Parts: sequence; structure tokens; C-alpha cells
Amino acid sequence: MISPTFAILLLAEMLLAQGDGQGAFQAAALLDHSQPLIYLTFLRQSLIVRLRAAQQIQQPALVEAVRSRLADLEWIDSDYPPLVSP
Repeated sequence: MISPTFAILLLAEMLLAQGDGQGAFQAAALLDHSQPLIYLTFLRQSLIVRLRAAQQIQQPALVEAVRSRLADLEWIDSDYPPLVSP
């Protein structure tokens, strides 16, 4: 059995792989919350999914906002592979 948090991230990755950038962005955003603490484990991948989703749905403001957040946290998207292959 997988954790609900992992399931949310997996759903976001699957939606992104299927071309549903908007759904992927919304699902991944659920993990960006101050509670519970376990979400911090998934924050990086959640931001990476949101970056890719924002690129897919051609939302430059969202792309820049997420890129800025990744930069602030000193994380980049190129060294973290997706959970699901397209």
C-alpha cells in the first residue's frame, strides 16, 4: 500500500505525462502546505511537477514563479527524474 501523499504526487506525474498540465499543477500544489510535515519530503518533486506542468500549459508567469521558488530553495529540475515516464 502506498501513502496518500505519494499517491497525490504519482497522480500529478501521471496527469502531466498524459498532457493534463492544469490537473498536474493542481494536484502537485496540494503537497505545498505547512501541515503535515511529511509534505516537505515531497515538496521538491511537487515543485518540479508544477514547473513542467506550467511549461506544458504555456503559463509563463507560473513558470517563473515556480522557477523562482526552486532557485530560492537551491533546487533544479534537471537532476530529479519524473516518477512516471510519458
